[in-house]
Amino acid sequence: MTDRALAPIAAEPARGAGGAPAEPGPRGLPDEAGSGDLDRGDGPGLAAPARLRPRLRAPGRPLAAAPQPPLREHPPFSALAALGDPMGIWHRTVGIVPDRRAGYRLDDNAGALVLAAVAHGLGPNDRQAHLLTYAAFVESAWDPQAGTFRAALGFERVWQDAPDAEDVNGRAIWALGRTAAEGHDRDIRAWAIDLYDRALPALAAIDSPGGLAFLVLGAAAMSRQRPEHRGSARTLATEGELVAALLDASRRPDWAWFDAVLGPEAPRLAQALIEAGEALARPDWIDLGLESLAWAAGHQTDAAGGFRPAAGRADGPARSPIDRAAAAAHAAIEASVAAWRVSGEPRWRAHAERAWTWFVRPGDCGRAPGDLASGRCRGETVAATLAFQLAHHAMRAFAAPATGYRGVAGGRNTGRSTPGRTAPVPS
Repeated sequence: MTDRALAPIAAEPARGAGGAPAEPGPRGLPDEAGSGDLDRGDGPGLAAPARLRPRLRAPGRPLAAAPQPPLREHPPFSALAALGDPMGIWHRTVGIVPDRRAGYRLDDNAGALVLAAVAHGLGPNDRQAHLLTYAAFVESAWDPQAGTFRAALGFERVWQDAPDAEDVNGRAIWALGRTAAEGHDRDIRAWAIDLYDRALPALAAIDSPGGLAFLVLGAAAMSRQRPEHRGSARTLATEGELVAALLDASRRPDWAWFDAVLGPEAPRLAQALIEAGEALARPDWIDLGLESLAWAAGHQTDAAGGFRPAAGRADGPARSPIDRAAAAAHAAIEASVAAWRVSGEPRWRAHAERAWTWFVRPGDCGRAPGDLASGRCRGETVAATLAFQLAHHAMRAFAAPATGYRGVAGGRNTGRSTPGRTAPVPS
């Protein structure tokens, strides 16, 4: 293992009133986009299992030391705001210039809603202005007659179909749950709860793995805000069982995963099991989530000990390697935060640190994908910049102590799960 693979990200000085950029971070991450697809080759079934199979343990190397505290420098939100207009944020860019021909997508604006709700360094007036833009887009995307969110809006302001509509609907619920649970603006939180309550009953039929994961994560976030919310508890119970069934139906002795492909945002499925188990006092789900996430982390670690994004398959719109890798790093970080929160184990901080260094350390071309001074992440869609900034916000969670596992949605606090039974994360 090389020293550069475990080198911590240096804490950057806060930017002054003049906006002077911080000193550049450390250098040396191996490559940018990582390897290609990780595909087992045979597809899973969705039938619920009679019982869960014996758990699998992935081989691993000794655990890395815990990384340093998260960054203090805030990437400016203006980097994202510049990629939109009063309607919302555009989907694609040409360099740093928005490409209006590509129109808008709901998942981008839902992610922007979350970022505007939780970002540090925004004044109350600026925050509300951005929140209203993205909230209006999400609200207008909801079609109550069809019981679904519309996924894409063309430049001509005509709603369009998208092949990944179920995933996009799951992301909308995730964004509403996160906004309700973590947002700084009280009125926007109230709106998010209202739309969540209107949309959730109609979206129970989602069965794409990505859509399921985000649906569960949104319900778990809402449960943290409203422990008594019955719809969230019901969603966590039913969809959590389906996620567990996906794992049981798909995994083999050499493939401990929920699907036949380990895609860019695959860790969201393990994260969903962890957060559903945390909310419903299901230590068995927590253990399964931790074990499967540890297995995935092994496949996302290269020979030098650095982060290797999984490319996966392209279910939605075409994305460049950097866009896909940014999504993978963001997903790995947020899943690691969930795992660390319930277990308190430093290995999850170390894995999140590896994923974060992908953003800020130069690769073979001499440039880092992400830039804290500008707030941008190189890529062909705004999703890369969103992933970069949301990943930065997620890393800040390590500044607080781990809470251990606690049931909040109709369950009881039964203490921590049994992290010692889970597979080690390679370092």
